[in-house]
Amino acid sequence: MNTENDNSSPGSELSNASFNKPEIGSRICIYGQGGKTSLSRALSALIELPVIELDAIFWLPNWVSRDRDEAVEIVIDQVARATDGWIVDGNHSEIRPHLLPLADTVIWLNLPQVPSALRVAKRTLLNVINRTRICGDNYETLKTALAPDSIIWRRAFHGQKSQHRIADDIADSQTTATIHEIRSYRQLRAFYQSLGLDSRHYLT
Repeated sequence: MNTENDNSSPGSELSNASFNKPEIGSRICIYGQGGKTSLSRALSALIELPVIELDAIFWLPNWVSRDRDEAVEIVIDQVARATDGWIVDGNHSEIRPHLLPLADTVIWLNLPQVPSALRVAKRTLLNVINRTRICGDNYETLKTALAPDSIIWRRAFHGQKSQHRIADDIADSQTTATIHEIRSYRQLRAFYQSLGLDSRHYLT
């Protein structure tokens, strides 16, 4: 397993590796915070694989949470139908035990909490201003953005807990996937560039 980090993270056993020429397969899971969706869409355009966005499945219109078992079944079905490969974007832990054994590539954005939280806050507020459709058929409002269970507050106060759980799930799965753990925005920019992607996208 490979990582774009000089130090292993709690719960993981990741060895050091260079991302000058990252190994990217056709069954890709993207985890973490601060750039998953931008990266998944950029990779999709590069390698022509569909993106399965978990938030669009787990959230129904008007921010109604879909039944978890139903959501997991939908994801499993979409993965099974994508016979040429897939890119799964999202942190929902319920689905990880089903996907990690299938994945040949894991990209983990294990980015610093404060910069990533600020990035999420900025993006969320821009979504409010621009009326950007997100998570399937939902829109961010000031009310949802500032609610106690909003993504801003979850990222600010529970981001590290989420990252530790990702590390534990990766380790527990004993996956044979190549793992690219990216721990800074400098590394993320270099990762984009190593794949020939426009590195400006990593800031969106």
